[in-house]
Formats: sequence, structure tokens, C-alpha cells
Amino acid sequence: MNYKILFLIIIVLTYLVNLLISLLEINSVKRPIPDLVKDVYDVSTYANWKSYKYESIRFGIIEDTVKILFLILMIIFNFYPFVSRNISNQYLEILVVLSIYIAVDFLVSLPFSIYKDFHIEAKYGFNRTTPITFLKDTLIGLLIEFVITLTPVYFYVLIYGVLNTWTILISFIALLIIMILFSFLFPYLSKIFNKFTPLPDGELKTKLIELGNKCGYRFSNIYVIDASKRSIRENAYFAGFGKTRRIVIYDTLLNKYSVDEIVAIFAHELGHAMHKDTLKNIPNLVISCFVLVIGYYFLTQYPFIYTDFGFSGISYSFGLILFNESLNLLEIIFRIYTNWISRKHEYAADLNATKFGYGKSLISSLKKLSRNNFTYLNVNPLLKVLVWTHPTLTERIENINKNLNKETK
Repeated sequence: MNYKILFLIIIVLTYLVNLLISLLEINSVKRPIPDLVKDVYDVSTYANWKSYKYESIRFGIIEDTVKILFLILMIIFNFYPFVSRNISNQYLEILVVLSIYIAVDFLVSLPFSIYKDFHIEAKYGFNRTTPITFLKDTLIGLLIEFVITLTPVYFYVLIYGVLNTWTILISFIALLIIMILFSFLFPYLSKIFNKFTPLPDGELKTKLIELGNKCGYRFSNIYVIDASKRSIRENAYFAGFGKTRRIVIYDTLLNKYSVDEIVAIFAHELGHAMHKDTLKNIPNLVISCFVLVIGYYFLTQYPFIYTDFGFSGISYSFGLILFNESLNLLEIIFRIYTNWISRKHEYAADLNATKFGYGKSLISSLKKLSRNNFTYLNVNPLLKVLVWTHPTLTERIENINKNLNKETK
């Protein structure tokens, strides 16, 4: 078996699956809007929505095609083995090879990101990012990518020389701890990109605190995030644990939604907390960490894999590239299961808003969110299975109405 050919087949298959997803998205744009949600878009907004979706999807296909062509050409012409052969120090080789891998992806993606943000998103009124903010976000994101890519490989190689097969256990534990810690640190890490200001006293703050008390939570922190400096898109979330727990509201919500509509959104978010959905996802996190560690370990045990690519032996840096690109296909398959679980959690969280008397307000807010964020209203069933983490708007409204009817009987 030639592993170089096998790898090329895997990345082409991944590309074709992503192309299928894009084609299913186009099909979803063409599907008729269900009667229950026909009031979400007026005629003008609906036409604008379709135009935006078609342009975004086609642009995404072009971007994916260009990126995979660059990757295929670099593999076919043995670019990475050429670089590796000219570096004698193992740790320097890891730094250089992975830096080139990240830099190539960055440089290929950058023109597309600029065009998408400053042409497509701006054309349809979504983008508010200034060139300075875009540059700052891009550089910080690039720095973070370097750190999270290089650090695990250096750590792995360092301890492998001492612990050998025990490296699997140590790496697994370390990765799991880091991923869990990220959930705790997220409220603080998000400050890198955004400014948070306390929500002023008033009816909204009072109702949010009262709802939290009813659900068994106390919030010392309710913040407004300056999302409008990048986009007009709307959202809100409930994050953190213990003293880091906080309610975060996009400033784009405040002037467009009623108090009850915003509280309804948080009744939904609190539903996730009450049902311990984050904790329920820990088994999936454990499985993911195990697959990552065990997969990379075995991939870096066989020199003959690397000789097919033009290396003289095992390359830990190129092993990560192989693993990362091959993992994309496995991730698509694994997401089918995790998305199904996620949709079940969303249904249950919606019912939390209904339970506290915000069912109708949640329906109203979901329709506004769908309209203002240009959400699909009739998703192709196969697309929903492959990538959709939430039920469709129609399904959510039907589920809420069903429970509202139960309460009135």
C-alpha cells in the first residue's frame, strides 16, 4: 500500500463530502418556506437572503477548492520532505515544518477572508469590522493557532523520549485537562477579542436575576458584549462555572428585542445548565481526546508511512499534518452522532423557556434571530443529519406550541 496515495484519496474524499454539504445548502435555499415560518421574511428580505446564501456558498466552494489544490500540490511535489531534509535539529524541524503548514493555510485563506468580510458580508449589511479590528483579530488568531499547534507536539516529543508508551496516558490526561479548563477560562479568554460592560440596572437585569434564582443560579455578572463592532448578527450565551459563570448579551440584541424576548433566550440557555448538557458532553470529550492521542501515537510509530512521502524516517511534524487532514473526514462522521445529541438538548432547553412562561416570547425571538441572522428555514434532511446542531425553526416552534397546548388543557 502506498500511503501517499491513500492520504491523497482521504483528503479528496473529505473535499467531496464538504462539496456535497455545500450542494445540500444550495438545495436548502431552493426549498419552499414552511407555512409556520412564512412570516419570518418579507418578499424583499427573502430575495436578499437567497442572494446572500447563493453567493456565500459558491464562494466557500471556490475557497475549499483552492486550499485543497495547494495541499495536494505540496504533497505531490514532496515539499515538506524537502524542507525537513535540510534541518538537522528535530525541534527546529518541528517548528519550521509546522510553521510553514500554518503559514500556507493562513496566506491562502487571507484573501478569501478579506473578500468575504469586506465584500460579501458588507454587501448584505452584516460586516461592521474595521480594517484595524480585522488585522488585530487575524494576528491574535494566528498567534493562538501557532501556540495550540506547536505546544502539544513539543510536549509529546519531549515526554516520549522518557516515557515511551506511557506517553499515551500522560498526553491523554493533559489534553483532557486542558479542554476542560478551557470551559472555565472561556469567559476570561473572550476578553482578548471583545469588551464587556455590566448590564445597567433596569427591568431586563431584574428579570434575568429573578429567572436565575428560580432556576437555582445566582449571577454576580451580567455583561453586554460589543459584538456590533464586528457584525450586526445577534446572539447571547451563558458561560463559565462557579464564580466564572456569567450571562453575556450581544449589544445587537438590546435595541431590537423586547425584555421578555431576551429573557426567553436566557431561559433557553439556563435550560442547558439545568439539564447539565455540558457535563453530558464530557464522555464525547473523553472519546475525542483518546482518539487524538492514540491516533497520533500510532501514526508516529511506523517509518514506512513517511518514506512513501519522501522522508527518510518518522517526522513528528508531518505526522501531525497527516493526522490533522485525515481527521477531518472522521470528524464529519462523528458529528452525525454529536449533532443528533445536540438537537435533543436544544428541544429540552426550549421547553425550559415554556416552563417559566416564556414560550411565546421564545418563538418571537427565534423568528427574529432567524430573520436577522439569515437562517435556513427549510433544511435538506441529509444536511440536517450531517451538520445541523439545532432543530429547524419549524421543528422548534412545533415543539414549543405542543407543550403550550398541553399547559392550557
